[in-house]
Amino acid sequence: MSSSVIVALDFESQAEALALVESLGEDADFYKVGLQLLTEAGPEIVKELVSKGKHVFLDLKIHEIPNSVAGAVAAAGRLGATAIEGCGTSAGVRYGSVFIPRRQRVKSYPPLEP
Repeated sequence: MSSSVIVALDFESQAEALALVESLGEDADFYKVGLQLLTEAGPEIVKELVSKGKHVFLDLKIHEIPNSVAGAVAAAGRLGATAIEGCGTSAGVRYGSVFIPRRQRVKSYPPLEP
């Protein structure tokens, strides 16, 4: 990675987000996509960033039953996301950010220590 900074793409449209990505070019390679942008642009925003060689952190703050969270993490991995945010406790399992290994199918996630 060329930068240790994760750039937040907190925009209302895919066009605005991609304009920032283009303007930063090689100076940034890790981007955060939140719920608003993902809902507006759909999974194509993640695929577009990954196709440009960028890392994607999906900041969705998932708070759901563990099986649903595991399914969301697996789906994010298939999209090419590098990390996904889940926060809180669900059914007694504490969880937080999960980094997704490239080219590895994710079936579950490890609980955080209390």
